[in-house]
Amino acid sequence: MQFLGVTLRRPTFNDLTFAAALGTAVFAVYELAMMALGVHETTRSGLLFFVGTVWGALSNRIGINLTQGWRAKVLFLIGLGLLVMAPAIFVFSAR
Repeated sequence: MQFLGVTLRRPTFNDLTFAAALGTAVFAVYELAMMALGVHETTRSGLLFFVGTVWGALSNRIGINLTQGWRAKVLFLIGLGLLVMAPAIFVFSAR
């Protein structure tokens, strides 16, 4: 499948598992670093960091390589906006 001239492939179960495992590992290191530094963050910001990390891993597995040019970068930012920024705006504006 092509979108904006970038060839995408359907993610397999292993791709989804890899993205979730990588996101969890990076999130665990992030949380441990925040606790070690004594930084108190909200659960929302940690969740947004986790979703962004999972999207970064999954986007690479489905064929969005940021070194392929501006079209791949636009696709990455669209996905990031849909998965991270839109919920973040909704959550933080609903206070």
